[in-house]
Amino acid sequence: MSRNSTGTIIILVVVALITAAALSKMKSSRATSSFDAPDTLGVANFKGEWIIPPRYQEIVYVKSIDSYWVKVPRSTVAGNSWTLGLPGERRSNRRWKLLDRNGVEQKSELPENVTPLTGVYATTLELMAYDKFMTVEGPDGIGICDARGKPVTTINYDCVSDVGDGVWAGQRVKRDSGLRGILVDVGLARSLRCEFGPVELIDHAGTVIATLPEKVTGFRSKYKNGLLYCNTGADAQEAVDRQGRFTGDTAILEPLSDLDLAIGCPPHHSESLAAKIGSAPSMPPQLLDLADERAASDKPFRPYEMGDNLLGVPVKVDNKYYWGLTGNKKNSNWIVPPVYARLMYCGADRIAASKDRPVHEQPDSSYFILGQY
Repeated sequence: MSRNSTGTIIILVVVALITAAALSKMKSSRATSSFDAPDTLGVANFKGEWIIPPRYQEIVYVKSIDSYWVKVPRSTVAGNSWTLGLPGERRSNRRWKLLDRNGVEQKSELPENVTPLTGVYATTLELMAYDKFMTVEGPDGIGICDARGKPVTTINYDCVSDVGDGVWAGQRVKRDSGLRGILVDVGLARSLRCEFGPVELIDHAGTVIATLPEKVTGFRSKYKNGLLYCNTGADAQEAVDRQGRFTGDTAILEPLSDLDLAIGCPPHHSESLAAKIGSAPSMPPQLLDLADERAASDKPFRPYEMGDNLLGVPVKVDNKYYWGLTGNKKNSNWIVPPVYARLMYCGADRIAASKDRPVHEQPDSSYFILGQY
């Protein structure tokens, strides 16, 4: 063997070792993800009594049937794990149960190897709320199921968005770019030069009502007055009607955020109130006018609107954050005391929550109240 060949082999081996080390580091950095977390999520009433014991890893609440999809702690198939791999690796062997508000198991129609997603685009959460339909993932990609798990669309898209007026928009990556089948942010996928196919408009019966030209790369609004404004590479956005036909209408609009297009229902910041983060659960919540706090602070903490006029507000104890529920008036008291590391409101007298693994970081996004990597 020549000296040059030997040198080439050595270089290739070194590159392979470096790549393996990098991949190992990426995997280890995700080792504390919710998918490997202790089985600590359950459902409690406002008194703090566990209705569904805290022994699950993920919980999805579906409002239309007032029920919970819960991920059991471990696979029932020998030799398979519950870990989430690198982007592009298929999540496999999930096992979910559907429980009613009292913890009684219900009949479900969720197909084998299909899992409800607790993520909004590229972020994985431990808790998620849906209204009537769920985003799900299967072996060939993502799609939509109804509340009890029955597929409504095909489960083979790479991006699915809610564009309003009873319409979803689905897209597939033409060429496998290492992200196929993962609920990804479209902008991220495009920055990685993923090549997308055309956008399909799908009604809530699962019928593809239109296939848009490939020049459509995203949306700047949801349907309003029968028009959906699309990014087409032009200076202004072009409108299509509900049948996917270009109408000739144009507008210059600000882009929607990923949360606006998501099918799940993570909490949003209050638009009118700020909160002073207290230091003890026994202290009443301190809610203030957001406009006044903005004048006094560059980044006032904005509590989370959880539904039914309730807000999620934290306290900080021993440098850790704990969450509770209060009303949306400035003189409200605690309705659920701030003793939970993660918390999601699930209708009258119910929260999905965990008391384990409180975070140390300043809670500036819904990922902290719902759980994150």
